[in-house]
Amino acid sequence: MKRALIVAFAIFLLAATIVSFRFSNRESSSPPPSPSPTAPVVQKYIPSASQSMRSSAASSPASPEDRAKATRLLSAADLESRKQLLDFHRSTQRDLRRLIEERAAPDLKLALAAQSAEGLVSKSAAEQVAAFDTLHHLASSDGKAAALACLKSNSTPEVAAAAIAYLGRINAHEAFDAVHKLGMESTNEGAKATALRNLVLVGGVSHPAEVMEVLEPALSDPSPRIQAEALRTMGRFPDKISPAARARIEELSKTPQVGAVNLGDSARMLLAQLDALKKINLGSKPQHEAQQREGL
Repeated sequence: MKRALIVAFAIFLLAATIVSFRFSNRESSSPPPSPSPTAPVVQKYIPSASQSMRSSAASSPASPEDRAKATRLLSAADLESRKQLLDFHRSTQRDLRRLIEERAAPDLKLALAAQSAEGLVSKSAAEQVAAFDTLHHLASSDGKAAALACLKSNSTPEVAAAAIAYLGRINAHEAFDAVHKLGMESTNEGAKATALRNLVLVGGVSHPAEVMEVLEPALSDPSPRIQAEALRTMGRFPDKISPAARARIEELSKTPQVGAVNLGDSARMLLAQLDALKKINLGSKPQHEAQQREGL
């Protein structure tokens, strides 16, 4: 009876921890409304991939006049108003682009996605980031080929991060190799952090060994943001964490909070998940042995 209670408690703890990790990973696919670069996630200080794109595409708040114009054009049904709306979307700031994207009818969303995909050929990094931002929000696959090409070219780190986040949003598994390479080799904090965050979303579940070869060195990266992203993603592969990685996680669990950075909490959460999984395995072992003895 006592063992059954221990196993039940361990299962509850593991389930709660996994739900927490998975909920935080959704931020890559469902960006929160706030543009703050320190929006709460599992570690409560890591900017998500979509937030990184927002910071690059951010601008001053829209004026009441521009908001009224967007609302008027959205409510109009004639072709000229639609053309004006597409032009306005292409040139306006991010919060109004979001307003238009959220209120647009399905056919207009298709047109916005097509226009954004065309904008990816621009030589302006800011325009490319804005285009990926719209495609990310609309979850359109129209820009997939261009995003894959960006990761294989000499794109700026900001464009690469936006492309990775977008590819993660549409679960483009064919991007895994490129995202893995950037996660291993990039020296830019934003691009590397975005790569670590999106490894699972671009098919990393099917490549656990390759994912871990990126994550384990990241635990010792000088950037707390990189370390935190590694801890977050490792939560999806608890049975693949090596003894050396576990030792490093235990070291990070003793890290004091500095400002908004709280690596210690993140590491302790992951350790709790690992301990719960261990208890489940230990609790199920006697039952398995008993079944074998009984010939079941």
